[in-house]
Amino acid sequence: MNFQFKFWLSLVTVLSFNLFTRPLLAAENIIFKVGPLQQSLTVNDLENFAKTGKVPPKLQLLSPLFTSNFRYLLNNKMTVDKDLAEQFVNELIDSPQAKILLDQLTIAIPGSSIDLIKVALILGIQQTNNLNLISLLKAYPQDTITLDLTAVLGMVLQFNVSNIQSQILVPKLEEQLKVETPSNYTVSFDPIITGPETVNKRTLILRDNQRQRLVLTDIYSTNSNSLDKPLIVMSHGFAADRKFLQYLASHLASYGFVVAAIEHPGSNIYSFIDAGLNLDNLLPETEFIERPKDVTFVLNELENLNKTDNYLGIKFNTKKVTIMGHSFGGYTAFAVAGGELNPKEMRNFCQKTLPLGLSPSDWLQCSAAELPDSKIRLKDDRIKQLIAFNPITGNLFGKSLSNINIPSLIFASSKDAITPNLDNQLKPFQELKGEKYLAIAFGATHMSITDKRNEKSPLAQSTIVKEIIGEEAEPVRNFAKGITLAFVQQLTPEADKYKQFLNPNYVQNLSSNNIKFRWTNALPNTLEMWLNSLSIFKQKIVTKPELKSEKINNNQKYCTANLEQIFNPLINLNEENLS
Repeated sequence: MNFQFKFWLSLVTVLSFNLFTRPLLAAENIIFKVGPLQQSLTVNDLENFAKTGKVPPKLQLLSPLFTSNFRYLLNNKMTVDKDLAEQFVNELIDSPQAKILLDQLTIAIPGSSIDLIKVALILGIQQTNNLNLISLLKAYPQDTITLDLTAVLGMVLQFNVSNIQSQILVPKLEEQLKVETPSNYTVSFDPIITGPETVNKRTLILRDNQRQRLVLTDIYSTNSNSLDKPLIVMSHGFAADRKFLQYLASHLASYGFVVAAIEHPGSNIYSFIDAGLNLDNLLPETEFIERPKDVTFVLNELENLNKTDNYLGIKFNTKKVTIMGHSFGGYTAFAVAGGELNPKEMRNFCQKTLPLGLSPSDWLQCSAAELPDSKIRLKDDRIKQLIAFNPITGNLFGKSLSNINIPSLIFASSKDAITPNLDNQLKPFQELKGEKYLAIAFGATHMSITDKRNEKSPLAQSTIVKEIIGEEAEPVRNFAKGITLAFVQQLTPEADKYKQFLNPNYVQNLSSNNIKFRWTNALPNTLEMWLNSLSIFKQKIVTKPELKSEKINNNQKYCTANLEQIFNPLINLNEENLS
């Protein structure tokens, strides 16, 4: 236990002052590479930007990368006693587990090695008594170096504190949520098999003139739809579209449900492509309001269709609605279910958090910090049930998720580097009131729940993060079909018939060799304590204000930040005082 956490301590330090600095390695010249595009600059260019905040004209192509956070990193420093530089660096890097980080560094920075990194760190400290990005660049023993930004982004996605802490929890979660399934365990039928009804799919083009917003909506239905069943509304994630979960929409419709899959025009794949490299326009802050309003607008439109002899021949049960969303769609689901958007809390989080503490979902969330209102309520009272796959929540809702008191199901993936499960799924699950379920797929990634046809999408083919979407993710899709069907049936007269599938035994039996499923309606006390402890210590290591200086009393204290003091309570957290 002690060694394991000492390694994480070292890794966090490496990340703070290596991951976010190592991508910019060069004594004099740096070449940024994004696909076929290349752009060169000098260390002096970076120094000028750090001092003035102005991007030189020749670097306008890369201007989206020169953000205030990047400038903060350039100016930030860590004080280290130069006489202890070599010992400090050796202990920082010379652990077997550091190979994971170094292997990725060699991909991001061709030609780099652990020896070059050591030399740069030691020289940078000895020359200035500080571990600073600029001094580190000047000390790096190469004249020119090429940086592959795609590989760097992959590292950033995986090596943020939120994801690291989520990975610390993975073995604990898998072990403690495991159940011993009876040898004679059986179910009376298989909810994964396609239902008896033939599914029709039609696309509605709905225009909200008041908001100047065109909301395309796919309607999945059959010839025998019943108002006894809830209407299911699907909300896709950021940079996706309404077809993201079409296999699931068809499956639910084959059992007589009407499914409306919405496409959000301000955060779909087309808006993502249009934004290009401009990070400032990647996600407009207004989208956090417009998405939930899209859901309410579509429900209003379907309600109006009920009043006419519409050409669809469908009656929509808009009085009883199940909202289902993936990723940013998960945020949308929580918002219309009663979570209050809290931009003030997001501003506080985004202003005080180091980039090391920001996961990709946090990058998106910080767009909401630009909203002026302190709290925004977007609840739609027609929502009676909630399903959130890999949702983005984090700091968006403050403590308001406790306002949600409808049956809720949250799905998390252990290898999700986009929305790490500690902040985005586990903590929100704790806050929800009423009937609730948590499902975790160990071995699955952020995109594993998607339609298999998305395996060929640009995001899935990207080398930034390895996504499991193909045949190996079929157990996740089977889980989605069987469990969501059983869950939505709880709002129908067939609730008792399907209740047998909402239990740990059935869910665990859906596991494969590579993907293991766990299920619970309440976290064990030991896990709750781990969650709370990790959350507390994360706050202490990713906050921007520098820690106060302290005198170095022995060879074990190298820097004024002295992160070991922060981790000591967590290092000593053992099974005895958790139980």
